Amino acid sequence: MSEDLVGASGGVLDDVVAAMGGTPREGQASMAAEAAMAIEERRHLMVQAGTGTGKSIGYLTPLLTHCALNGVRGLVSTATLALQRQILVKDAPAVVDAVAARTGVRLDVRVLKGWSNYVCLHRLQGGHPAEGTLFEDRDPGAGTEPTGELGRQIVRLREWARASDTGDRDDLEPGVPDRVWHYASVAKPECLGRHCPLVDDCFAQRARDAAAEADVVITNHSLFGINATEGSSLFGEIDAVVVDEAHELADRVRSQAARDITPARVARAARSLRSALSLDVSDLEEAGNGLGAALAPLPDGLLEKRPAALVDAMAVLDDAVRRAQQEVGEAEADQAAKLLARGAVEELAGALDEWGRDPDHSIAYVSRTEPGAERLTVGPLDVAGPLGAKAYASGPELIADPDVDAVLIATFGKVHAPDVIAAVKAGKYVLCEKPLATTTEDCIAIMEAEAQAGKRLVTVGFMRRFDKGYQEMAALRQSGELGYPTLVHCRHRNPTVPEGYTTRNMIDDTAIHEIDICRYLLGEEIASVRIDVPRATSRRFEHLQDPLVLVAKTASGVLIDDEVNVNIQFGYSIECELVMEAGTIRLGDQERTHVRDGHGDRNAVCRSHIDRFHDAFNAEVQQWIRAVERDEHAGSDAWDGYAATAVVDAALQSLDRGGQEVSVDLIERPALYER
Repeated sequence: MSEDLVGASGGVLDDVVAAMGGTPREGQASMAAEAAMAIEERRHLMVQAGTGTGKSIGYLTPLLTHCALNGVRGLVSTATLALQRQILVKDAPAVVDAVAARTGVRLDVRVLKGWSNYVCLHRLQGGHPAEGTLFEDRDPGAGTEPTGELGRQIVRLREWARASDTGDRDDLEPGVPDRVWHYASVAKPECLGRHCPLVDDCFAQRARDAAAEADVVITNHSLFGINATEGSSLFGEIDAVVVDEAHELADRVRSQAARDITPARVARAARSLRSALSLDVSDLEEAGNGLGAALAPLPDGLLEKRPAALVDAMAVLDDAVRRAQQEVGEAEADQAAKLLARGAVEELAGALDEWGRDPDHSIAYVSRTEPGAERLTVGPLDVAGPLGAKAYASGPELIADPDVDAVLIATFGKVHAPDVIAAVKAGKYVLCEKPLATTTEDCIAIMEAEAQAGKRLVTVGFMRRFDKGYQEMAALRQSGELGYPTLVHCRHRNPTVPEGYTTRNMIDDTAIHEIDICRYLLGEEIASVRIDVPRATSRRFEHLQDPLVLVAKTASGVLIDDEVNVNIQFGYSIECELVMEAGTIRLGDQERTHVRDGHGDRNAVCRSHIDRFHDAFNAEVQQWIRAVERDEHAGSDAWDGYAATAVVDAALQSLDRGGQEVSVDLIERPALYER
């Protein structure tokens, strides 16, 4: 691996931080280095960055440095238009300056948004519907005549458009309400394209032309999704892509792939055909009314089964739309009017095509903003294909694919074992979310599969082992400076849990974290365990015994107590204290800013396990990926998963027996897992 990009982007990052008057952040520097190595090695990288990391600068520095050093183009996709603007106005200029100072290359960074984010000069020139524009009001019931204020705002928009270099709505200060902007913009299907008399001055087209030539394009997930699902080439040839807020990408792409159809939209299409081409649209109007009648009695939500009345209504509408398409093609009319009419009817045709998909590979749901304003949305069940990914119908199918090198299993614990064993038999590395399995028998079966494979392939997702605080505790314990441990005090407190959460889950889903981390910290097995039941909190569900206290002893006699309290209300609090011969080692809750005021001395608390352990999750996954690349095992192994499950089994027996102490019976550790 070359270190050129890592070193160069690190230098750029230092310059950017200094220029912005900031201070170096370890997380930001680590993120930038990891991103640089991923770009160098032409591989994917997933990063979970906490609040305050400075992630925009963290990914921009390696991306822009790479583009400058290698003469290639990059792309950033963000979740929101606001973040696009932040990058363009604040973050990117600082990085561009630093990259130019280091490389002598000044990059051109451009933002590209959806069509309706740019003012349409032709629409403004035509004014509004009352002034004879081809574009009908897209808001039924809004009226055709603007109010006095609306008229003044439109005049202001026209004056701004004459002076604007971008026509970008975000550059309009102060902004205007959506109802006003409606008179200044068009959606892509409404655009006259090359038939527009003002096409040479079109802001949206100029933005696309500029983006096609830019070194780095800043776009959003919605437009990125359009590019993916429609197979277009909005961005040209791109060498490296950063997806910011990647957890929102699938939903945004799915929404772009989906199509909406409403009775009002059918009515608007009919009006467009009648006014632009003088066509007889009575059958289309009737079909729209039929759609409304079929949708009206349906509740909001997913259509698990398509009602016969709706199926029939959509069939009638499909026939009407296909006839309309043919008539538009045969009509003799002004090209612009014909194009506008075609756009209206093809929008309906696209929704009908989605409806016509195999129901097993699509979804359909009903929603409404108010009674009588029903909306039918149809779209693909998955968006793997448009994103260049592959979706599998089942775990076995994925595992059997020779192109799959490793498998991350994050299903329910009860179904882990078959997939883990299948992956091991296929010779693939596995990162399995805890628990490894819900029975010791299944855990043993997994270890037997590894024994047959002749190597450790399974890593169990005990992410606390990757938390810096716990790692420091383990290192200090191992140093011997404070003697040996005698006691361990643990606290695991959740603000609340969902109603489906059970008392058993307090042990097999929650306390299992402390069970494993105590084994990790102490370097020995737990020999016995009991469950104490204190007075129950009134804030729990009736079926739940909360809190519980797990009390355990190790083989050497170290006593462990673990308070499990899942309705503590105030936040997510994880604490651990090792009591040593000559001192204590304590890990408190995540340090936060302290505030002192009239309400006292206080600090913010974590709200969830993601908030507390996001760095640990990220480190766990990245270490596993790196180890797989080296054909090595990393992290906890199947024995760790088995030993934790054995303690859970004993704890559940103790709960059933009224708090009786239960021995933890372990099989002899196989040689494969000796350390």
